[in-house]
Amino acid sequence: MNEFIEKIRKYSDYSGEAGAEDAAVEAAEKALGLTFAEDYREYLLECGAACADGHIFTGINTVAETTALWRSRHPGITDGMYAVEIFEQDGIAAWQNGSGEVFLTRDGVSPRKLCDSMLEYVILMER
Repeated sequence: MNEFIEKIRKYSDYSGEAGAEDAAVEAAEKALGLTFAEDYREYLLECGAACADGHIFTGINTVAETTALWRSRHPGITDGMYAVEIFEQDGIAAWQNGSGEVFLTRDGVSPRKLCDSMLEYVILMER
């Protein structure tokens, strides 16, 4: 299990679903035309989807649709990026690319790199 999964599971308000099958993860990657970063892929396989410490992370049943919808709102997002968390009321989205880097966008603002992994993202957001 990766450190990101270990970290979110330690929160007292953690809630997760059943892990996804490999075929479902591959189908989501194919639908988006990309490859998930290893930490996000493991998260989908272990957790399926999860909420923890105020975060509502995209999951196997939402990542493709959410990414497609939010790409249209954030034209600076490249095809290799997928949504990992959405802050709907603020028009903010957190994105990850296949190498694991996490970016933040806001409506009308270009992506800005925040960190190198989902673990770093969760730690950064604790502050």
